[in-house]
Amino acid sequence: MNLRLRSAILFTIIVAFILLVCYSVIYALYSDFKKDEFYLRLEQKALTTYKLLVDVKEVDKDLLRLIDKNTLNALYDEKVLIFDKSHKLIYSSIDDHAVAYSDSLLCLVEEKLLVNFSVDDKDVVGIFMDENHHKGIVIASAIDRFGKRKLQNLLYILIFSYLVALIFTALVSYFYVKQVFVPLDLVSLQINRITENRLNERVEVKNKHDEIGLLATSFNEMLDRLQISFQVQKSFIQHASHELRTPLANLVASCESALHKELTVDAYKLLIQSLHEEHKNLVSLTNALLMLSKYENMNDDKDWPPVRIDELLFQTIEETQELFPNQHILFDYQAMPENENFLETKGQFMLLKTAFGNLMRNACIYGNGENINVQLAIQSTHTTITIVNKGELIEDKNIPFLFEPFFRADNSVNKKGYGLGLAIAHRILQLHKATLTYKADTVNASNIFEIHLPHTLG
Repeated sequence: MNLRLRSAILFTIIVAFILLVCYSVIYALYSDFKKDEFYLRLEQKALTTYKLLVDVKEVDKDLLRLIDKNTLNALYDEKVLIFDKSHKLIYSSIDDHAVAYSDSLLCLVEEKLLVNFSVDDKDVVGIFMDENHHKGIVIASAIDRFGKRKLQNLLYILIFSYLVALIFTALVSYFYVKQVFVPLDLVSLQINRITENRLNERVEVKNKHDEIGLLATSFNEMLDRLQISFQVQKSFIQHASHELRTPLANLVASCESALHKELTVDAYKLLIQSLHEEHKNLVSLTNALLMLSKYENMNDDKDWPPVRIDELLFQTIEETQELFPNQHILFDYQAMPENENFLETKGQFMLLKTAFGNLMRNACIYGNGENINVQLAIQSTHTTITIVNKGELIEDKNIPFLFEPFFRADNSVNKKGYGLGLAIAHRILQLHKATLTYKADTVNASNIFEIHLPHTLG
């Protein structure tokens, strides 16, 4: 069962339930109204009969029976009984059908003054009378045949109108839902046309403010992200192939040269040294690719232990300084926070050290030889680490692709590397819910990388 049919059925069921409740209330209220109205007519009949018998001296029992018999608005199967204060029957109407009564009923009427109830099809009213010092009890009964017929006609009308309303509601709801789903069908048709080879196509958005428009907009945004992912993946494969092809080609060329030429011992040593260097490059590139793939498939771990950022920076600076002994790395430690827990963040120590190490090594490699500045600042919700080096600035056109694998900016010409260091650092920091940004300081000719790490009390 598709969604449009389910929606039409659900709407019909809701309307059916509402109509059923409304019709049931109408029927119940009308039934109560008719019963109260008939009880009132019985009370009036009982009062009139009692007053004629007690107050009008010219009217005796026989005349009263004659009046009852010829009354135009007489009730069907009507019966009126009048008792004196000692519960003795003093009057009975001309109807031969006896009304069942007991002394307990008469006592109940004396106590309540007015009693009404139903016995089988008959409605009965009992009234305690006190007219001109004449006390008595009047019991009147009749069958509301006309009222029941009207109530039955009302029931037939309600049932018929209920069925007609259900059929009409089902038809209207089906065609309405079908019309509502037309834009969704068009969106589905456009989506089915989009394949991996046609990711540049987009779903048409006619109204950005309705639900279909919001759905189409969200789908288009997802397509944008997918297209970027495909482009990045394609670019990654192309760059990886290119980077692997160069050392492999060098290895093949060197081996072929050695096979076709007679070389001296020293020449063989130089050849083996060259092959060893190319082999190390291949191992380094392969390790970097494996590391990047590992971090791309890793999810953030909320159970990571707290890590002291200042200790992490000290250790990273020390190791980087050993790799670049001619480069000076200065650490600028701003005001110590009152709570040392602000220096902590949840994370994996070695991963963060790898990210910081990549950034510091890049600062040394692409700097102009001047000092590298590492600054640590504590904010209320996060910790900021800034790494600054002086050198050739990265152009604005290169900044959006700075953290993509294998991307190398224009300032990396004649510099050894594969373009993976920043990509690895960026992914590691993402795992730690941190941000990595770059900005160029044109005044001081400095490259500035800024890291925002949430701390445990943020």
